[in-house]
This record gives sequence, structure tokens and C-alpha cells, in this order.
Amino acid sequence: MVKRLNFSSSTNVSQIQKFIESNIVHRKGFTYGAPDKKQFIIFVDDINVPTPNEYGTQRCNEFIRQVVDSRLIHSHSKPFEIKQLEDISFYSTMTYEPGQTTKTIDPRLLVYIIITN
Repeated sequence: MVKRLNFSSSTNVSQIQKFIESNIVHRKGFTYGAPDKKQFIIFVDDINVPTPNEYGTQRCNEFIRQVVDSRLIHSHSKPFEIKQLEDISFYSTMTYEPGQTTKTIDPRLLVYIIITN
């Protein structure tokens, strides 16, 4: 199951979490994943576009890094409920033009990324 998530300068963490939660189903216990035990692939277009906050952090990218790193999201509907994600992968693109002012992404997220040209 492949879903596309377009980032813009106005994308926020709540939108990303709602997107993920709307495409996963309960499997057992606190485990969630794609329907019918399929692989859930999220294609993120323009991962470097979200606007950094006053501290220079792109919160959307930090949320994706957290999900990739821990495979967990915290539920908004039920306080203190943790959803463990199974069979989820992220693919992304980023526009980079030498000589142009282009936003970069956090090195902590780059650890999980394979770069091709």
C-alpha cells in the first residue's frame, strides 16, 4: 500500500499524524499497521519544504525521524496510548539546486536516508 504525502511550508505535525492514523488499522494489543498485513509505504514529496520554527527545527521532519527511529506514535484521541507501528516505510524526495537558497534537513534525519542523484 503506497500513499503520497505532499509537504508544503504550512504542513504541520498534526496533519502528518492524522494522515498516518487514517491509513493504519489495529492488529493486536498496541500494534498497528496497514490493512491485511501489507507493507505501508509513505512517499514524502519535498521533505525539505516545511518552514523551520524559531529554533531552526523542522518539526515535521523531527516527527518523521521519531517514527522511523522508534516506530511509535502517541494517540491524540486517547491520552497516554502509544501505537506501535509495523511494516511502515518512508521514501522521500528533496530538491537541491546548487547556488540557490535551499532548506536543508536535520542531520539526525539524514542518518536514515540514502541519497542518490
